[in-house]
Amino acid sequence: MLRIFILMCSLIGFSVGAQPIAAPEMTDIVTDPSGFLTPDEFSALKQQVDTLNAQTGAQLGILVIPGTAEDTIEQFATRVFDEWQLGDAQRNDGVLLLVAWQDKKVRIEVGYGLEGIITDALAGRIIREAIIPSFKTGDLAQGLRQGVEYIGVLIKRQPLPDASGDISNEISPLWGVVIWALVLCFIVAVGNSSVLKWLIFGAIAASFILLYSGGEQPWVGYLLFPLFLTPFIVIFAIMTPLGRTIRDRMAINNKNSRGDKSGWRNSGSRSSSSSSSSSSRSSSSSRGGGGSSGGGGASGSW
Repeated sequence: MLRIFILMCSLIGFSVGAQPIAAPEMTDIVTDPSGFLTPDEFSALKQQVDTLNAQTGAQLGILVIPGTAEDTIEQFATRVFDEWQLGDAQRNDGVLLLVAWQDKKVRIEVGYGLEGIITDALAGRIIREAIIPSFKTGDLAQGLRQGVEYIGVLIKRQPLPDASGDISNEISPLWGVVIWALVLCFIVAVGNSSVLKWLIFGAIAASFILLYSGGEQPWVGYLLFPLFLTPFIVIFAIMTPLGRTIRDRMAINNKNSRGDKSGWRNSGSRSSSSSSSSSSRSSSSSRGGGGSSGGGGASGSW
């Protein structure tokens, strides 16, 4: 009985410990119950958020906590957003900037009314370019200020500013495809079919490797897109005037192949004819029967 009692207590304790933590009360538009921000940082950040909300009519709220316990940051952000009821009830234009400082995680949660303006891709870009660089140096306030600034730019329906040193702002996936297509077209024009063959095989193999092992790194998309299109670019280039040399070589190879088969058939016919003649001569001098045979054949943290 004692063992059963201990087991039951352990199960109860486990189930209680696994309960999600409650969403903190929204004490202000910037809520920092653990005091990660200094009073001056809190005051400056609150003024920035109040100004943004007054200018746009939307409602941005900030929450800074140590961690989300058993919850993922996505689950916790959704619960906080629903509890705080950010944004207008009709426009649904709320935004939550949630930071789990000790967990080293950050989340931008967007209301339905702003999902077309602050898309998942743009929210991810704000986190990568405006917030995380400061967080990595331990500057919580600076990362939050820059995040608010970038979110405000989007709510005001303006393009995001370019972040210095970020490859995503210098080279788009389309430019990667254009550059790679020019390289492939040059090889097609030269007529080096063996190089093209290995490029196609290598591109397909590299595409699968990047797809399954590249994770969510931004540079994966810039490599994966042109590599995946390699076979289609090569086929299209060969069909254009650039691929005349390769097409001519393919035609010659096919002609030679047909010629070899024709010669083999002619040789077989001559041999058969000679054999038949010999058989006729033999049958004229000996008794026997003749016969014939026939046959056939047939796939963001910091």
